[in-house]
Amino acid sequence: MYLFGKGTEINTAKADEFLAKASKQSNPDASYQLAVIYSADNYNLLDEDKANSSYQQAKDGYEAAENANPDDSTAAYRIGQMYLNGTRNGNRHIDRSRMHGLKNQLGKTNSSAAYKLAQIYEQGLENLQADFDKAVKYYQMSAELDNPYAHDKLGCTNLERANMNEAVKNFEKAEDEQYRSRLLQIRADIRR
Repeated sequence: MYLFGKGTEINTAKADEFLAKASKQSNPDASYQLAVIYSADNYNLLDEDKANSSYQQAKDGYEAAENANPDDSTAAYRIGQMYLNGTRNGNRHIDRSRMHGLKNQLGKTNSSAAYKLAQIYEQGLENLQADFDKAVKYYQMSAELDNPYAHDKLGCTNLERANMNEAVKNFEKAEDEQYRSRLLQIRADIRR
């Protein structure tokens, strides 16, 4: 609440204080948020050592949660995100075992994991070769789980492939103002 000014004034020092308390009680979400605070210029609390320590604590906490409950799709997704995004210096640490963890979460209906895998395959991140067909497969999985971003991505892909009817269906399912404007433009183009 203090960090983003939700229901109160923004107070980064108070946010740091409460997140540190939660982090000490083994809350990996709090540890991760602290790492972000300590590694982002906009919070005025830059501290690379604290950031690295907090990232490690978050990773360890998520891994413990995943080991305690292998069906915990949230923990596996967050670990995958950490490996994908890396830390403040931009390093990315895609570990094939984490890719496997993200893939395992697809069977547990995690649209975010499917969407993230699609992005990884589309962009060919790190040691993985770009594979647009695999990316589309994962975007489709994510869209089937009602991810509006996946519907938008598939809509754009269908537009590029001149498959207007499918593009319209995707944009309709996206249910967002940005996507609705694309849909209206497509319909206008089809009528011409």
